Amino acid sequence: MEDFGDFAVTLPAAMDLGNYSAKVLTMSSRNPRSDFELSAVMPLTHYEYSDLIDDPSINHDQYALVNGEPYCIGQAAVEKRRGQAVEGTNRWRPDYIGVLAAVMLRRLFDTNGKVILMVTYPPGHHRQRERLFNALRGRWHVEMYGEGRTYDVVAIRSCTEASGGLWNLTLDWQGRVTDESILHADPLIIDIGGGTTDVQGFGPSGELLPEYRASFAMGINHVLRDFQTELHASGFPDTLRDKHLRDALRTGKWGPTKEDVSREARRVLDPYIAEVERTAQEASRGLINWSPIILTGGGAAVIRDHLAPRLGNGKRVKLAALPGEENDIHLANVRGAAKLFRWWKLNGVI
Repeated sequence: MEDFGDFAVTLPAAMDLGNYSAKVLTMSSRNPRSDFELSAVMPLTHYEYSDLIDDPSINHDQYALVNGEPYCIGQAAVEKRRGQAVEGTNRWRPDYIGVLAAVMLRRLFDTNGKVILMVTYPPGHHRQRERLFNALRGRWHVEMYGEGRTYDVVAIRSCTEASGGLWNLTLDWQGRVTDESILHADPLIIDIGGGTTDVQGFGPSGELLPEYRASFAMGINHVLRDFQTELHASGFPDTLRDKHLRDALRTGKWGPTKEDVSREARRVLDPYIAEVERTAQEASRGLINWSPIILTGGGAAVIRDHLAPRLGNGKRVKLAALPGEENDIHLANVRGAAKLFRWWKLNGVI
């Protein structure tokens, strides 16, 4: 058991519950474990659940009874979705984001216990975050793999998603500052999410500056979808492999054949990158020479080499990932949230 300020908890966890995907992380200072899932939840009837749960071909990580009610999450929920996907703060309900978080806790912890959560939320939603907290608080009994576990979410702390990216780059797992130069350089964070793109400015010592913020409702998944359409029109086969699309968009080369798809990539990247640049200009009040510019979120690695030249000196554009962690950039925000929690604990904030 770890002592987190006023809370004696057995299960500390950080969560980044985005529009496209949910990322969760144990907040252990040694060997933290992480999990990833598509942000989709679908209620099932008890008949559907009992019929599916005995099927050996299904992914049992995506089916659960939560407080006695049957659900599927992730890819299984996407495939069974009825109607439009639920996005934004409309997901901040106990029967949606609460269920998703509870199932992710069960996948992360094979034991009962009290839980303290460190969660991220989108910039600009500070006043609405209590709605997110209310959807996560309380007792969750989750039955998976033939066994039930109970999690009592007793406390919640939070930071913005962009803050997570900043702290991932500047703190270690014990919560100690490793790069003060970035914190003192008034960084501008560009968060390339699945469904949105957010830009946030920070002042000295990592102080969030609310007046230096802008967003637009388009993310890397919109770009990938349009890229798939362009490739299809050019005679390339459709692929369900997200990694194949991301690699081709980043490099301009298609799969093992290395065929040139740079033209198709530019058609979808140019308008998106122009909008990122415009939004960065808006957020920084035209002072785009902020230094450094930090890219975070799942799409950051894909567009860095395309975006950097548009922002002036490419050397100022960094990924919010430590050396060796570039392939895990989608975990940057949740890792940073966990590190910030450690910093708060180390400095007596909690």
